[in-house]
Parts: sequence; C-alpha cells; structure tokens
Amino acid sequence: MGRPPRNFELDAVYHLTSHGVDDRPIFRDDVDRQLFALRLLRIATRFEWVLFAACLMDTHHHLVLRGPEISSGMKALNGGHSQAFNARHGRRGALFESRFADRVIRGEEHLEAAVQYVEWNPVSAGIVDRPEDWPWSTHAGSPLRSLLAPVLPTPYERGTFPCRSGSIVCSTSEPP
Repeated sequence: MGRPPRNFELDAVYHLTSHGVDDRPIFRDDVDRQLFALRLLRIATRFEWVLFAACLMDTHHHLVLRGPEISSGMKALNGGHSQAFNARHGRRGALFESRFADRVIRGEEHLEAAVQYVEWNPVSAGIVDRPEDWPWSTHAGSPLRSLLAPVLPTPYERGTFPCRSGSIVCSTSEPP
C-alpha cells in the first residue's frame, strides 16, 4: 500500500524539488527535458496549477507553484517521467531518490527569493553565465517559459502576494 498524500494548504505557494537517485541524471538530453516539460504542462493544466517558476537541471528539477492536488500531480509528473525515461533509455528501477521535497512560501519576499533561486540555479551551478542562457528555466525569453505560458501567472493572478514594481515576480531584473 502506498503512502497517503501529504496535506497542502489550498491557496499556498510551494517550492518543490525532486532529485535523481545518488545524484544521477533524471534528464540525459533535451528530448528528456522536452518530454518532461510537455508532461508538466498537461499536469499543471489538468490540476489547475499556477506555476511561478521551473528549472530542469540534469539531476533534479525545481517548481514553484500554487494549486490543488499537489501530491497527486507530482505523483503523475514524476511517476510518468520515470516510466518514460526508463522506457526510452532501456533501464529499470527508481529514477528519483524519494518523494519530492516541499517548502511553503510565506509572503512576497520569500516568493521573490524562491523564483530567483530557481531561475538562477543554472548560473549558481556554473552551467551558464546568465539565466537567460539556460533554455530549461522559466526565466524571461526562454523556450521553457514560452511552452509553459498557459500555466504561468499573469500579473493579476500573482495576487497571492502584492506585486511591487520591480519585483522579480513581476519582472526579470537581476538579483540584488
């Protein structure tokens, strides 16, 4: 029997992460990332999630989102990705090290910091010099942002927290 779903606050925003077993890749190439991104779009649409940020790294992924049924959605997202990845690469066994990790976002400043952390993750990891150079984050102008546009918040929908002019949640300015 599986574990019961975790309880999430319905209107809260969460930073979710999932890591590969032993820090092994969960994406081997851009095809894996594209398939995951399309699955994320379908699941976010189905579960009516609002996605504030996302980043697909080699060994893990980050999502900042608000919405219902987070446990069910993440099970579908990570479970579906695991099955597709294993089939595509002729492997079997666990892809993710454990259940996804979650942190509740408390207030606008925390949301700004989480979005900044997620979108600047490839820079911090030394993969690229600027966040706009990584196509697999929701930083402004990225292909992933374009693909996920239907589930990204409009400035009005960002009303979970007041949106200040110049806020990283409202714009894509560099971090201080």
